[in-house]
Amino acid sequence: MRLLYISITLLTVTTLAHAQEDIDYEQLEKATVWFADRAEGMLIRFNGLRSNIGELPQKYCAIPDKTAKSLGFALAVATWDEQRIILFEPDGNDVKGRVITRADIPEQVYWESISKLGIHRTHRSDITLSERPLPVRKMNKAANKFEVVIDTEKDLPEAGYNQMIFKPHNNAVRLATKHRDLDKDEKGNVVKDEMQYVFQLKNPAIVSKMFRGYKDNEALPWVVRSSFFNNHSILQFSRWKDGEPIKRASTDAKRIISQYYGGRAIKDTRWVATLESGERTFYAVQFEHKGKDALAALVCIGEGEVTSTWEFHGEADTSGGVQSIWFVDDEGDFMEHAPEIHCMAATNEGLELYVRLFGGESVQYYILREMEQVWMEVQSDIWVYVWD
Repeated sequence: MRLLYISITLLTVTTLAHAQEDIDYEQLEKATVWFADRAEGMLIRFNGLRSNIGELPQKYCAIPDKTAKSLGFALAVATWDEQRIILFEPDGNDVKGRVITRADIPEQVYWESISKLGIHRTHRSDITLSERPLPVRKMNKAANKFEVVIDTEKDLPEAGYNQMIFKPHNNAVRLATKHRDLDKDEKGNVVKDEMQYVFQLKNPAIVSKMFRGYKDNEALPWVVRSSFFNNHSILQFSRWKDGEPIKRASTDAKRIISQYYGGRAIKDTRWVATLESGERTFYAVQFEHKGKDALAALVCIGEGEVTSTWEFHGEADTSGGVQSIWFVDDEGDFMEHAPEIHCMAATNEGLELYVRLFGGESVQYYILREMEQVWMEVQSDIWVYVWD
């Protein structure tokens, strides 16, 4: 058997809003992009319209709305249990929000995690998407080789990718080789069609310093252009890596997290990272199930309170079989797939995290940006393992 990869770059994801045959999906995508570009403003308004701080913006759906004029859609943002729903509509070039109930929404709608709204942002005007940072899929320190893989159909302007970042480090690289990797099955169907780019650090002596203490599979650098640093400042931080003793949240930190989620019981925690300044600390948290409702999150604590979260919602299997709650065959254990933070950057639009996450059948790379209390996914690259 051969292990192949299918590359899925989630830069544009269509959100199904309403199960009706005459829906204009092209217009739906345009509307979702419009709202995504105003995501932070919607979160601010949500916080102003909620009845208490325990009501969190956790999911969204687009709804056909004839009164929305040129957009044709409104966007609903809700708590996970839908006890608080705010409907956002265009107001000139801004948004306005009003409280509605579940009865005001069509029965058949598709809710998506609020964090995924960021993927729809307009690329050319976003300070990070316009730069298109590239995650390194494989690295070989001894050979000074760092491999980036993208779909062949993706248009990558190769010129300008001349820096590599990891933790607080950034160093000059050059493109050494590139080739197309095309694989078909016995029937001639394309299984894989990717471009592979191998970069090398211009100064090989820097390799050992940049990745000191890290094995090849433990580090995830990103290749960027020099212009990336016009809007991004790389930050110093400490982080957990595989093989190190697991550090769990303190009793006080767990109390703060539990209170943020309305007293929900915590099953397990793991320290993920801390900024050098000590201003922010990140924990992976798995909560006790509430019936079939399963929840895990990457939680950021600053100045004695939860500042922001990246949530993973799932449904617990009560049948007694092998569970796949958040990832394939995860057996209900989120901690085995806890996010790894490999770089942090300060920007004028919010703190950013450069993250790797191992799914049951995939490796996932995310760039998250802090918007109010939500870590918004602004870029997502997922490689799915396929056996043939």
